[in-house]
Order: sequence, then structure tokens, then C-alpha cells
Amino acid sequence: MLSGRQVMLACGASVILVGVVFLLVPAPVYAHYVAITPRPLGVSVLADQRITGALLIVATLVSLYAMVKTSDARAAA
Repeated sequence: MLSGRQVMLACGASVILVGVVFLLVPAPVYAHYVAITPRPLGVSVLADQRITGALLIVATLVSLYAMVKTSDARAAA
């Protein structure tokens, strides 16, 4: 049986993987998004996808860090 911490880390890893895909794929992942005009803030589809990937990775790492710190503090108490 998996512990809550293991499940949390596995879920976080899967979100980070999606972020890495968004960062590294050389073409837009969502074809329907290409057709949206005008582009929000004038950002290209690929740039928007890469910004999203980076934000996913950073937000997930920050969240995982906070959850691990919290669970460690609870375990020590």
C-alpha cells in the first residue's frame, strides 16, 4: 500500500512531466488553441505553451516542497 507521501510525490511527478512536455515539444500540443485570435497579450502559441510548462513545473515544485515540509513537521511533533 502506498503512503500519502508517495501518492503526493507521484502525482507531483506526473504534473512536472506534463510541464516538461509543454516546454520541450517543438509544436503546439493543442491544435484548437492555434486558431484562437487575437492571441492573448500577443504571445505566440509556442511561447504561451512554454510559459505554461515552466509555471506548471515551478508551481508543482513549490507545492511539493510545502507539503513535504508540513508532513515532516507533523511527523516530528
